[in-house]
Formats: sequence, C-alpha cells, structure tokens
Amino acid sequence: MHHRTPLLRRALAALAGVGLLTFGAAACAPGRALSRPTAAPSSSEATYLVSLVNNYRAANGLPPLTPAGDAMAKAQSQAGAMAASGSIFHSDLASGITPGWQAIGENVGSGPNVDVVESSFQASPAHNANLLSGAFNQIGVGVVHAGNGMTYVAEEFVGR
Repeated sequence: MHHRTPLLRRALAALAGVGLLTFGAAACAPGRALSRPTAAPSSSEATYLVSLVNNYRAANGLPPLTPAGDAMAKAQSQAGAMAASGSIFHSDLASGITPGWQAIGENVGSGPNVDVVESSFQASPAHNANLLSGAFNQIGVGVVHAGNGMTYVAEEFVGR
C-alpha cells in the first residue's frame, strides 16, 4: 500500500497546480493565439451563468446581481482574448466599465464547461469573495469555447 501513497500525492499535487494555473481572481484595483475561439456563447448560456451566480448568492443570503451592458461586453471580450491566447489573465479592471463605480472585481478561469468553472470559483477563497461580496450589485459574464475544447469564462463584478 505504501507504493500507492506517493503516486496519489503526486496526482493530487498535479491537480492542485493545474487549479492554480487555470483560475484567477481580482478585486477593487485595476490589473492588466494558441487556439481560435470556435463560438461565442448563446444568450441562453450567458443567462444560465448569471443564474448560477445569483442562485449561489441567494443560497448565501445575498441579493441577485443585475446584468450590466458594459460589464457583459467587457466580460465577453476578456473571455475571447483568453481563448485566443490559450491562457487566462486579468484585464485592466476599469477598462470598458462606465465611470461612476465604487467597487469592481473580476473572476477568470477555464475548464471543460461553465459548470466546472463556476464550481471551481465557488471553491476558491478569492473567487468566492467576489461572488459573495455585498459591494457588488451588477455583473457581466463572458464565455468562449476554444478549439482545444476548453471553455474560457470571465465574470466582471461592479458596484454602483
């Protein structure tokens, strides 16, 4: 049985490393083509992702976030840029968001589908802090499916 323990530890360490490389969160301060995106999400997929976030907030006693046009456009653009580069990275948080906000944040990630990415956001302390922040009252979501089979997700959170 001892020969299996190091293998299990290596596998768990590898999975943890992938998780660290595949997700990122930022809040409150501005931050900053391997496969071509195959399609933008349908409006129903964006609606679904917003409902996942709002259902999670409701389960935690928080009000829903309202989709905002500027945040939706920015999130879709960010998801497309990440899919085109084959990696995740944060945007300049304030770029593309109409002035007048008091709080701003972003979750970015990739995975096989939006359900897996959203579950990973909820399991991550930094991402979860954005999802459950009372400082935000608006959201934008972007989803792009890349040719490599990965789904790239950006969530823009705004407090106005």
